[in-house]
Amino acid sequence: RLGNGVIYVGRREVYKKIDVMLRAMAKLSDRFPQAPIVVVGRGPARPHLEALARDLGLGDRTHFAGFVDEARRDALLAEARVCVCPSEKEGWGLTVIESNAAGTPVVATDADGLRDSVRDGETGYLVPSGDVDGFARRIDELLADDGLSASMASAALAWSKQFDWDKAGHDMAAAIEETRSRA
Repeated sequence: RLGNGVIYVGRREVYKKIDVMLRAMAKLSDRFPQAPIVVVGRGPARPHLEALARDLGLGDRTHFAGFVDEARRDALLAEARVCVCPSEKEGWGLTVIESNAAGTPVVATDADGLRDSVRDGETGYLVPSGDVDGFARRIDELLADDGLSASMASAALAWSKQFDWDKAGHDMAAAIEETRSRA
């Protein structure tokens, strides 16, 4: 693991609120001055986020990885201590489940989609949208407490194993067949 490292995986769009993660990490700089920050993904917000990281004094430890293949993404998720998903909206928190499958707990916005994929207090934490102090507090808990981090990592891994594409396809086909037979 990156020890004290955090990661964001997804599009770099304004509504993803990656700046909230950077601002939260800036608040934690005194406690975790070496904590690596990895931002994976593409999108138009990169120049703004790079400038913000520099302005917040995080430029030397923030790595903007850009697009990576699934194997590299999974390796980065497995190395991180915390995955941060500060987006104000998601259809479904696929990144949350991918993080959990790597044994990495998540700190995410308490928003539709993310609320459905994070088991608050068990596989990660939910924080109100844009609450930099709340994100900092929850990230701090996971970075500082090895026991809590390990417990959530274990629960996250178990939670992720409930999701399987083949099973989902089978369940969907069964639901369609049941609906057709009723019609």
